[in-house]
This record gives sequence, structure tokens and C-alpha cells, in this order.
Amino acid sequence: SPGEAILHQKIGHPIPFEGHSQDYSVFLSGFLLPTSILGTPTLTFPIGVSRSGLPIAVQIHGAMGDDLRLLAFGRRLQAHFPLPVLKF
Repeated sequence: SPGEAILHQKIGHPIPFEGHSQDYSVFLSGFLLPTSILGTPTLTFPIGVSRSGLPIAVQIHGAMGDDLRLLAFGRRLQAHFPLPVLKF
């Protein structure tokens, strides 16, 4: 299902979402806690690099037991977003 992208903030800074400012840990726990408790698969996929050289990624959550389907989706993504080159 489609979801809204959020701009990542430094830890401790509030996250703007739907016109409100929400506490960082409270906001993210609403997304991360169910996945952790249920043990559903998650794929974090690099899609590029910002102008300042920082990696940009998306995180995709799958249904319980859909590990292989999620990995197959990741392979399709990789065809459109080659792995970015990071410079240190």
C-alpha cells in the first residue's frame, strides 16, 4: 500500500508530519514496533546519494512469510536503482 515519505531528522529533533510536529522516538516507534514484534520482513534499499554525499534509502515492509517475495521486489528495484557509490 502507498505510504507517505518522511524527511529523516536527527535523533531528538521533532518530525513534521501532516501539519504537526511529533517526537522522534514516538513517531518512529509507530512504524518500527509492529514489525519488530510480529517478525515481518523488512528490506532497506539504497536508492541514491544526496548532494552532500549522504546515502538515501527506502525501507519496505512485507507481510509475514513473504520474505522471498520481498527479496524479489528488491531485485526488481535494483534494476532501476543501481547501488550508489559512496565516497569517504
